Amino acid sequence: MSVVDVFEVPDGRSVSGKFRETFTYTRSFLVRVTAPSVDTNEIIHAAGIGFLDPHPDNPDCIAQEFDCQAADESGLHYRLTVRYYVPTVEQQNTPQSPGSISFPGDVWSASASITTGPCLRTVDGQPILNSARDPIPGLEQEYSEYRLTLTRCFRDLSWTNLAGTHCNAVNSEPWMGHGPRTWKVAFQSATKMVENNDGRTLVYWSTVWDFAFRRATWDKEYPDVGLQEIRDGKKQVIKVNGEPVVQPVALSSLGLALPEDEPTMKKARVYDEVSFAVFGVLS
Repeated sequence: MSVVDVFEVPDGRSVSGKFRETFTYTRSFLVRVTAPSVDTNEIIHAAGIGFLDPHPDNPDCIAQEFDCQAADESGLHYRLTVRYYVPTVEQQNTPQSPGSISFPGDVWSASASITTGPCLRTVDGQPILNSARDPIPGLEQEYSEYRLTLTRCFRDLSWTNLAGTHCNAVNSEPWMGHGPRTWKVAFQSATKMVENNDGRTLVYWSTVWDFAFRRATWDKEYPDVGLQEIRDGKKQVIKVNGEPVVQPVALSSLGLALPEDEPTMKKARVYDEVSFAVFGVLS
């Protein structure tokens, strides 16, 4: 064996922390070897500590970092430093055992943003009209948009197929406790990752997906109004008292002008509809 002895250095022991943040413990070891050419893998394992091993004073903090460097110019003494702290949420969602490396699990988060959009109806579902019972163009309102973000890892490029079939699509069936077409998914990013644990290497793609929720669905709502009508099978300008109208008027389901009526609100499905089952649910 190339390692002669190893012992913990008292002046290398330390702990630091902040309120509501993880403590960070540090341990330092002096390793003596038989020759300067000793394999560094032997040196870094000389203390018998591997990634994810718990700290003796606080088992919630696990070994997650190390560094090793020469302690003098002889090439026979090395200083090995190991740092311990509480794993991140992503690491806790990916259970691992010392000496192993596991594939990362799904990580969900939630947020909200304020947007503006067309204001067409009252809270009671009635069309918003002026005193002449015409729609008011350009009227907008604020929306608080509830969003979910999913970070999911893939071993290969299969995420490209998922992005192609689901990006900018809405849910075709109930998902996350809400009805069809209430969620819209957008592909955000993909990053190639390389992780290493005690000589084992894991290569994968980390992808991020955004889901935006709208209670009234993502269907496009619009008033059935126009400046032309269909009469006797032909499209013609709408006239009132013999004069062409200058503002769009309500239309019937057959395309006939109804100048005295309130316009009917219609909805159009403008996004592809796909199953969101492939994304799972918030957990």
